[in-house]
Amino acid sequence: MLTPKDLCETMSSLIDGIEKVTINEDSNWVYVSSLAIKVRDAGIDFREYDCINFLSFLKCFRGLKFYRDFNHKPPIDYARRQDDLFFINRGPDLAEFANLGDYLSTYDELCQLALEENWGEYEDESGRTRHPILENYLNYTFQKLYADKGVLYSPDKKYAAFNTGLVDCRYLPIFALFDKIPSIPRKWHLVGFCISGENFAGKKLISEFEHLPPLPKYFTSINDLLYDTSKGLPALDVEHIILERTQRLPFEFLNSHPPKGFELKEVDQIIALQKEEREAYYLSLSKAIEADVDTYRFYSTALRNALDVAIKRVQWNYKSAIPMYYPVKKKMCLFLPLSLVHDNKVDLALVVERMNSGRYQGSTVYRLEWAYKCARLICRPDSDWLTPNLKDIIEED
Repeated sequence: MLTPKDLCETMSSLIDGIEKVTINEDSNWVYVSSLAIKVRDAGIDFREYDCINFLSFLKCFRGLKFYRDFNHKPPIDYARRQDDLFFINRGPDLAEFANLGDYLSTYDELCQLALEENWGEYEDESGRTRHPILENYLNYTFQKLYADKGVLYSPDKKYAAFNTGLVDCRYLPIFALFDKIPSIPRKWHLVGFCISGENFAGKKLISEFEHLPPLPKYFTSINDLLYDTSKGLPALDVEHIILERTQRLPFEFLNSHPPKGFELKEVDQIIALQKEEREAYYLSLSKAIEADVDTYRFYSTALRNALDVAIKRVQWNYKSAIPMYYPVKKKMCLFLPLSLVHDNKVDLALVVERMNSGRYQGSTVYRLEWAYKCARLICRPDSDWLTPNLKDIIEED
């Protein structure tokens, strides 16, 4: 097995050496099937990296972009390198690991069994209910358990199970039970969600497993859950937040001091853009901000002032710093509330990580909807500023 660094260098070389194709006037794409052959010939086995299939292996590389053409049956997958590669052994998605049956009915079932909670429910175009926060929660919970060997298998390998981390109204843990699909190697089928010893799935769980699957474990110290205000303000990666994550900054904030010579679009105009057009728009905006020293300084000062208020808020109420698990770095971090426009309205969540020195680093910002999904992995946030709300329909990067 290659080290992450050697693996990234090898993958970059393989991708660069494959003939490129153009999709929607966007060049430098390669066929995933062609890349799979090159990777196999290079002696790399994706199964050594706990991946279910080759595509899930590719998705472990940050810096790769993917496109699926549904005009063909089966669909054709493409990939291209848009940045330096960084490997994160994220494990498979739950849907790659198992056949979940009717996807929406599956999550309806879990939602009905679990203790009542706001999972950001909404109706999709077909009129069926979606639970986006629950879907995100269960997938990342599974990935963490898979990586930590917390997905258990029966002695005869005919059943698999994991602890969802959720409870029913009696606070009894809910498990997910799977049986094997004989015709599809490395693929499982969801039997159902269950309480140990109850109904068919719960009784099957007891009969097949000597030990019940463990809860996901995200932290080892209570210090991971609290912000130590004696360490002062976190250091801020201002350049990254303002110039590289411009698209996450609230429109009203950007509109308060737009860069010279740049015409800001209205929110509805931004939403109407195609993804590639929106990326190009924000890249142009970022360059305009960087070129206008006065505007760059204004945004930087506003960001630091918002951070100062956030720390005062944590000093007053320690629960204002919300613990979260950062899958990219596989470590615990904290969210701090940033009010960039009005002091009584939080606009963004600042991701803060504790460094080896004990000091804190503010590394990036999340929109609140995304922040809630990340925080929910640890527990249901008891917060006056981070609540489930999915009204922001601009696609998150």
